Amino acid sequence: MEHAEGLIDAGAKILEGVCHAGRPLRRIAVFAPHPDDEVIGAFSILSDSTLERFVIFVTDGAPLKLGEDGMKLRRVRRDESDEVAAFLGILPNHLHRLGIPDQETVFQLPELIHQVSRLISEVAPEAVLIPSYEGGHPDHDSTAFAVHQAVQRLGEDRPRLFEMCLYHDRNGSMETRAFLSESGEAAPMVVNLSESQRLLKQEAFRFYRSQREVLSYFQTESERFRVARDYDFRSAPHSGTLFYERFDWNVDGARWRALAGEAITEHRAGNAS
Repeated sequence: MEHAEGLIDAGAKILEGVCHAGRPLRRIAVFAPHPDDEVIGAFSILSDSTLERFVIFVTDGAPLKLGEDGMKLRRVRRDESDEVAAFLGILPNHLHRLGIPDQETVFQLPELIHQVSRLISEVAPEAVLIPSYEGGHPDHDSTAFAVHQAVQRLGEDRPRLFEMCLYHDRNGSMETRAFLSESGEAAPMVVNLSESQRLLKQEAFRFYRSQREVLSYFQTESERFRVARDYDFRSAPHSGTLFYERFDWNVDGARWRALAGEAITEHRAGNAS
């Protein structure tokens, strides 16, 4: 597949603007919990062919409970994400797949931290883009958690860590156009896409044929980014019902936080030994 013409060459400027970097940021790693999160939250970054772009798909996008149908969906979502990467001009060897089943990341947090640490060391990105901790999906929160834990050990060599906007609960509905909280700290950078850029993002969405219904909830007019916040992962991201607690996704917030706490203890013990 040919690389799409007319893509955005502003990703580096977005990174530098969000991070207030004093030097150019040219190598970016995007941790996508699922195949499609990368184009929902980071199309404007990944469209910039002047950047060295790496995408890490944390899950395979197929829940275990689907059985044999899950095996088919896993192949489909891999093929779709390969098509999107080719459309964006991302090199095949810059795609990494951790292969965790959808909705299962929280049960593999220690291993996830280890894999994330290894990849960040290998790729050596100057900036890492992750979801925010907002209770939208357990895999989103697990991805944020694992990356935060992994970069803590890197000291002065750690990459800049910042966040893309995906979704969370707001008054019983799915909020996709803003972070859970945008007050109290630096305001997020809002990237407004031009008409031609919106059409390209819509085209990227269309490659994810298996996700057509899910993607219909997301707009293509703008994206939001901010410097990653410091989270207490042992506390709920907000009061009340988390968005993922409305579904049979194999874990609730209390269980997620307990497992995160255990992983923090194990991670610290490993670092001390």
